Amino acid sequence: MNHIIRKFILFTIIVFTFNTSNAQNSINESIILNNNGLTYDSLISVISNNKILFSDKFKLVKEIDDISAVHKINEIYEKILSEAKNQKEKKYTIDLYCSLANNYLVLNNLDKAKLYLDSAQTYENKTDSISSKALLSFITGRYYAIMKREDEANKYFHKSISFYEQIKGKESTAILLLYSLAAGYYDHGDIDGLKKIKDKMTYLAKIVNEPPSYTSTYAVTIAYYELMYKETAENHYQDSITLYNEKTINIFDNADKSTKNMLRSQIIQNYLNVAEAKLNQENPDWRQVKEYAAIASEILEHKDLNHIGLIDNKVILYRLKSKIFLHEKNYKEANKEAQKALAIMDSGQIGKDFSLYSSIYLLLINTYEEMGDYKMALKYYKLKDEINDEIDKEKRFATIKDLETKYETAKKDLEISHLNEERQQMQYNRAIMIACFITIAILLIIALLYNRLRRLQKEKEVIQMNKRIEERDFEYQTLLNETQFKLAEQYISGLEGERIRLGKELHDGTANDLLAIILQIENNGNKEITVNLLKDVYADVRNISHNLVPPLMSNVTFADILIDFIRVKNKHSMVNFQLQLTPEDQWESLPADLATETYRIIQEAVSNMMKHSKSSVCNITVTRIDSTVTVQIIDNGKGFDLNKKNKGLGLRIMEERAKYMNANIEINSKIGKGTEVKLTFDISSIS
Repeated sequence: MNHIIRKFILFTIIVFTFNTSNAQNSINESIILNNNGLTYDSLISVISNNKILFSDKFKLVKEIDDISAVHKINEIYEKILSEAKNQKEKKYTIDLYCSLANNYLVLNNLDKAKLYLDSAQTYENKTDSISSKALLSFITGRYYAIMKREDEANKYFHKSISFYEQIKGKESTAILLLYSLAAGYYDHGDIDGLKKIKDKMTYLAKIVNEPPSYTSTYAVTIAYYELMYKETAENHYQDSITLYNEKTINIFDNADKSTKNMLRSQIIQNYLNVAEAKLNQENPDWRQVKEYAAIASEILEHKDLNHIGLIDNKVILYRLKSKIFLHEKNYKEANKEAQKALAIMDSGQIGKDFSLYSSIYLLLINTYEEMGDYKMALKYYKLKDEINDEIDKEKRFATIKDLETKYETAKKDLEISHLNEERQQMQYNRAIMIACFITIAILLIIALLYNRLRRLQKEKEVIQMNKRIEERDFEYQTLLNETQFKLAEQYISGLEGERIRLGKELHDGTANDLLAIILQIENNGNKEITVNLLKDVYADVRNISHNLVPPLMSNVTFADILIDFIRVKNKHSMVNFQLQLTPEDQWESLPADLATETYRIIQEAVSNMMKHSKSSVCNITVTRIDSTVTVQIIDNGKGFDLNKKNKGLGLRIMEERAKYMNANIEINSKIGKGTEVKLTFDISSIS
């Protein structure tokens, strides 16, 4: 019965995942209508259309139900996931990561599934969506369940249930989660735990009142009665198992087409169970057995059926068909069906079930004997004996485990007896301890007096130590003041250098341009030339003023100012500037003074490059790892010889700013190889 639960979990997870979206925006009607026949290419076209709301794209993609095309679906999810992250849609990002993880669980690619779950968990604390958190916990629980890490799986399943308890109208989801937990209780033979889950699911199923909720509840009920039968060997539990299998079949027979499609994977096992139960009756109804076997076979061959996890059903079906043909004395067909079942068992596609092997070998023995092939019959007799030996070993192992349990129980009883003896001994010892107490009390008083003297001595030492610390603090403060004064001098020197540079720019550039304009006007020169000269002067003055005004780091982030700076440079120059920020966010924590000085150094480096390097491309990379910030400005210009060229004003200004920041700056250049400016500083050491 364990395989019933596992297969239905797999099936319901697919349904659950593809119907998780709670998007509130209504989707365009034409898109919904086209979804029935929407192709992969047309889906990609819709997703790429920027005029369609993201919530509409998300809802459309989540309605895809062609599980057989799971690889294509993953490609579509990847594409829309990229848009969700760009638009900072955290809820949708989590849901899409979970859907991708679930699909890779279906494909048994556990490494890829874990990768997407880890990515989803990075967004968990960034959203208030309870449904997204519940979905993430559920799929994570499924991952650990497949990995057979039951403690982790149960932890996440219970976490998911706690989320869904906060969402009204999620009873069907609670049923699904309880269903998933039932498999673990079944594996451990926990009858009481499984009964609690069964009773709670029965209560919730009545509230939901939908076929899938009833069928999942019946599956857990069947598992519960199977454990009861194994425990007691009472036949009425077998009758209960058959009853609930027939109830499930009745729901399937009376369901509409869409519900049948949903339940088709699960119902195969119910038909096979009823057929096997009727076959094991004292007077089997062979007509009904054949009817149920035919229906199970028809469902297994259905073109729309998702065959993932159904391979063990095929083994049971082939064995059932072999029994039917054997009864009809069609030994050749009976042998053929048994061989089909054995081929699947030998392929390792399902777990090694010794009892199942034994029953198939018995069918082969009977068919070969009836066909007169005693050599083959003997072969399978030997194989059956080997399997029976394994079964006996398992039984002996179970017996040994039972004896070990009884031994442990007896051992505990003996320990309890020893504890009672120890308790009596303790009462005797207590009298001795009371006698010793007075002696210990006297020793304690002596020890307290001794410790008092030691404490007074320590207090004197502490007072002396505090005096030395105060003297060291005074020395440290004096040294700190001197250091700050030197830094201020360096900063003022840098400012004076900038004033000299700006004065030179105004004198050599702007003043000369104004003189040329005056001469043009006095000589009635060409108007167009005069206007162009005025435009050049305006651009120079605007650039100088822009360089003088510090960025308002309190209003916008360092990243925003850099992005705007690069945008302006790309717009008004022939150089192609590329900016890369890693990470893209978290720059708001950069102190304003450091952000300003860093911006000024980048500004100066870009200005020098535009004036002297004749570059066509300039790459600016700003990286932050923990508290370390690294800035790299690399151009493809003509470069210069660091050994031959004297440091200009611009380079000296950058170095002075770096000293003020307590940062390290490196300038590397070779003729014809471009120039690199690299700035590195540690925020924690500065602050």
